[in-house]
Amino acid sequence: MLLLVFSVYFMRNFLGFWAPKAGEGIEVTAEMTEEERILAMIQIMKEATESGDIDKMMTAFADSFSFEGGGKTEVRAMLQAYQLAGGFEGSKLDTSGAQIVIDGNKGRFAPVEFIGPNDQVTLTVVGEKVGEQWLITSMGGI
Repeated sequence: MLLLVFSVYFMRNFLGFWAPKAGEGIEVTAEMTEEERILAMIQIMKEATESGDIDKMMTAFADSFSFEGGGKTEVRAMLQAYQLAGGFEGSKLDTSGAQIVIDGNKGRFAPVEFIGPNDQVTLTVVGEKVGEQWLITSMGGI
C-alpha cells in the first residue's frame, strides 16, 4: 500500500500526471494584442512562482518546452525539488525591466529576475504562439 501511495505521489508531483494542461487558466481575448497575450502568460508565471504553485506554473509551459536539462517533465521535477527545499518561500519574479520582442509566432521576454530566499537568477523567457495563447518553449538561465 505504501508503495502505491508513493508511486501516485511521485507520478503526480514530479512527473505531472493528472496536472492541468498547457495553457489552462491563461485567459486571452480576441481584442488583446500579442504583447498583452504574452503578458497574460507571464502574469500566470509570476503569480505561480510567488505562491509556489507548480501546477499553475507548468500551465505556462508548452508541451514542446526544452532546456539544457531536458524537457517539461525534467523542469517540473527540478521545480518540485526546489520547492521541497524551501526555494519558493518568499520568492519574487521581477518583470519590471523586461521587454518583449516578437518575430512571427515566436517571442522573447527578458530580462526576468527570479529572486529567491537563497539565490537570484536572470532569465530569458522564449515563447511561441500556440492557438491564441503564448506558451514558454525554452528559458535561459535555469
